[in-house]
Amino acid sequence: AVGGDLPTKTTLFGNAPNPFNPMTEIKFRVGVDSQVTLGVYDVKGRLVRHLDQGTLAAGDHSAFWNGLDNSGRTLPSGTYFCRVEGAGSSKSVKMMLVR
Repeated sequence: AVGGDLPTKTTLFGNAPNPFNPMTEIKFRVGVDSQVTLGVYDVKGRLVRHLDQGTLAAGDHSAFWNGLDNSGRTLPSGTYFCRVEGAGSSKSVKMMLVR
């Protein structure tokens, strides 16, 4: 391959459906095999749900979020942010939970 045909950074495509209730699928791509962290944050920047962490192979991946926090408690309607970090980059998207 000449000039790097595939992107080497991590890309976050977003979630669907959005707004959602009770579950949404978050799609992302890892450009190269790397350590990846995927989490959901509230509007104050606090981690409310840890979705995935570990070494992922390059390619497309998805994770699901059911509107619960790390303790299994139901979170209220509102704006949340999904952030993926990996391969030297960090991306985030806004998600709307509607109860």
